[in-house]
Amino acid sequence: MSDRISILADVAEIVSRSHDLQETLANVTDLVAKRLDADVCSIYLIDTDPELLTLMATIGLDPGAVSRVQLRVGEGLVGLVAQGREPIAVEAAREHPSFRYFPETGEERYDSLLAAPMVMQSATIGVLVIQTVDPRSFDQS
Repeated sequence: MSDRISILADVAEIVSRSHDLQETLANVTDLVAKRLDADVCSIYLIDTDPELLTLMATIGLDPGAVSRVQLRVGEGLVGLVAQGREPIAVEAAREHPSFRYFPETGEERYDSLLAAPMVMQSATIGVLVIQTVDPRSFDQS
């Protein structure tokens, strides 16, 4: 089984056996960070306002930023991914013109970023983000 399929199967198992959203998000971020050897894994979700993303879970960023960091769809790299529904991989995220820094996250030490939209029934529900301290070129494998 390929790594991608294995990760997806493990995420599906976590989701299917959990009945608590925060627990599920924490377990998914932990799994993805470990399996992709990432320093950070975060999940931003769209809730009641369809134009607003909220940091709902993270491994690696300051946990005090959870529920406090919000950005609009289209704002920053995360918002860009939500808006375009396309993943983005950036080796030097801080140098990207769409990068948006949130001091409360403690993310200043992370160079690379990979973000993917989370889509359910053709609607974007959030963005999954991984970040690394060392520059990393994310490939298709």
